[in-house]
Amino acid sequence: SGHGSSSTWGRWALRPAMPAFLPLCRQGHDLKTKTVGGSMFRSCKVCCRCGMSLLGGAVRHSCKPCGFHLCDRCHDVARAELLRSQITLTIYRAAQDGAEEDTWQVRIERGATVGTLREQISSLYAIPSELQLLRRDVDGELLEDAEPLDCDEGDILHLTVEAPFRSLGLGSLTGGPAGLLAGLNGLAEAVAAVHEAHEAQRQEFERVEYSLSFVAPSLAASGKDRRCLLSVMATARVAEVLEMVKLELDAENEARALEFAGQLLPLEASIHAAGLRSGDTVLLGKTTATAL
Repeated sequence: SGHGSSSTWGRWALRPAMPAFLPLCRQGHDLKTKTVGGSMFRSCKVCCRCGMSLLGGAVRHSCKPCGFHLCDRCHDVARAELLRSQITLTIYRAAQDGAEEDTWQVRIERGATVGTLREQISSLYAIPSELQLLRRDVDGELLEDAEPLDCDEGDILHLTVEAPFRSLGLGSLTGGPAGLLAGLNGLAEAVAAVHEAHEAQRQEFERVEYSLSFVAPSLAASGKDRRCLLSVMATARVAEVLEMVKLELDAENEARALEFAGQLLPLEASIHAAGLRSGDTVLLGKTTATAL
């Protein structure tokens, strides 16, 4: 569901309508865009979100079988909410250059671009964005930074990591010492650019605080859940926040880990990189001592 939202909108189904996502009715049917007929002073239909009467001449988005209607403004608001909602993608990295195949779970806004996903992968798994080659299928075309993700919950994208010299357009280093020096200089510039981008991102979030709710389910069947609300920095590491929450909820001696949307949060990731946003609720779940 969308971050910070307690409405029913986050539970509605989505269907990709290239290149965007559009709201559906509560039963998952398409909404047809029409103009309300009849008088400007009488209405037999109302917007199911804001309750506004839909008078003659107004634009409406409707599902006739369900008697469901949205005014034009609420349709735009609902679409924006859907694009801001978080989804979890599976990134499959095939075995390559001595590295075993692996799968990673990455949370990201539904309306994000491929470039934003690359930055997220770089933050979580320390692979420079410039070296990431992403495809929708194993043999599909490379995805460009400016492309919208156009993904839904649970979709899989395929990642290969390009060799640094190849990403610089060098292929194999030729030309003797001069060619080697030029290649090394180019590589150094690329690494410096990656570092500069990461530093700019870190500074951007250095002053951002998120208000997060934390829930620790009781370990005893008859016990009560423990809850707290904390303000944390967007750049704080998950491991640091975990210790804060355990202290706040008197769970210092318990084997616990932070979970969000059914996934354990990586201890070394920042709160922002882990996909959390202000208003989210995070579970202080059970785990083994070795998992911590």
